[in-house]
Amino acid sequence: IEDKIIFPMGYKTQEQLSKLQININENVHIVDPIGYIEFMYLLENSKYVISDSGTVIEEACILGTPSIQMRKSTERPEVYDVGASVKFDPTRKNDNKKIVSEVIKLGGAKWGNPFGDGTASEKIAKDIRSMYIDGSFHRHDRKDYPFNTDRSYMS
Repeated sequence: IEDKIIFPMGYKTQEQLSKLQININENVHIVDPIGYIEFMYLLENSKYVISDSGTVIEEACILGTPSIQMRKSTERPEVYDVGASVKFDPTRKNDNKKIVSEVIKLGGAKWGNPFGDGTASEKIAKDIRSMYIDGSFHRHDRKDYPFNTDRSYMS
């Protein structure tokens, strides 16, 4: 949707906005929480993404959608390494115009997926099969744990 911002927002956050009487710009459309498939559709079809979620930023990177990550730190530094995201530390004074300019530059950029080649499931399945066949695949058993696991196993 051109020049509109779709903002899936949790109910508690919506409640706080209302309670604190925070006004939202007219081009920002707050929608109730959505499912994963719908969210991925929005993410893939967005020009840009702003999030405080490391997972959302990672998924945006994989889908080729530029992002601004609004966090003090990240567990996904790869997004910065490949130039898919711009860091915005909400605890510091930021040059907002510079950050917006940086993310707009990312709009036409192409980057490689730093999170693998998409074949991890196949490799894991092959490893498990191989370990099962050669007898090195060990199932979890109560005796394998140094603590009481009675509640973890069905009778």
